[in-house]
Amino acid sequence: LVESGVPAARAGAVALAWNTAGATLGVIAGASLLVAGLGVNGTLSVCVGLFGAVTFVALLDVSRRWRRTRTAGALLAVVAVAGCLLFTFPTWDVRLLAAGAFRYRKRTVPTWQKWKTRLQREQILFAADGADVSTLVLQHTGGRTLKVNGKPDASTRGDMITQVCSAHIPMLLAAERKRTLIIGLGSGVTAGSALVHGGSVDVVEIAQTVIDAAAL
Repeated sequence: LVESGVPAARAGAVALAWNTAGATLGVIAGASLLVAGLGVNGTLSVCVGLFGAVTFVALLDVSRRWRRTRTAGALLAVVAVAGCLLFTFPTWDVRLLAAGAFRYRKRTVPTWQKWKTRLQREQILFAADGADVSTLVLQHTGGRTLKVNGKPDASTRGDMITQVCSAHIPMLLAAERKRTLIIGLGSGVTAGSALVHGGSVDVVEIAQTVIDAAAL
């Protein structure tokens, strides 16, 4: 823009406006369309292809010596490469992605390979990416665990006392138990525990993937 005679201030404003528009559309399309439709891995593949396309086009000297047909052909080639990436890009192990590495210490997991081997002993019963969260259900020696964005939100062993008492303690202290509202479904154990005390129970959950995984 500057080279074509546009003042530097205006050129900067135009660049900032395009960047803002792209960032806004990227959030909307990324969460609502790509992740929900293709999953995190598919979305990453598409983004890699798009980054390659943008880089390739930016390197083109789109001046008079470049014909529109050649530019269009180059763009089509890049789109084709992006499409191939979508189906050939290597997938990752969701157990590693949702491992919650912050919970581990060097004394418990001395090497990366031993940590990876330990995680791969877990069986994947459910794995799905939604527009809001990534949900995973794992079967391991101690039972089953429901993870949301890598954080265990429910399990059949360690978290069970929390899941049950989150309902029983407030219900026992409440003056009336006619209507109960629970924010977050998790495994549904808290809702089931609340029903023991009678009355109606409403559960609010925004993630469809968590609802699908709760049955496990």
